[in-house]
Amino acid sequence: MARFPSKGYRKTRANPRAGARQAACSKRRSGFFYKASELSTISVVQRILDVLRLSLRQRIINLLHNVLQLLKLH
Repeated sequence: MARFPSKGYRKTRANPRAGARQAACSKRRSGFFYKASELSTISVVQRILDVLRLSLRQRIINLLHNVLQLLKLH
């Protein structure tokens, strides 16, 4: 039985006589899609950044609240 590679994994070389369309298709297949492991790593990093962003936003809100309280006292 012949084993055929999946469409996204297939490595194609652009034929020098081929048009720009074929070159664009092979480039799109080879480099513009993430593997599943890369996607999970990216989602973990995005989640960490979201948590850090929320905590930073909360700190800024608390700081502004404290400044407003100090201004009200004077």
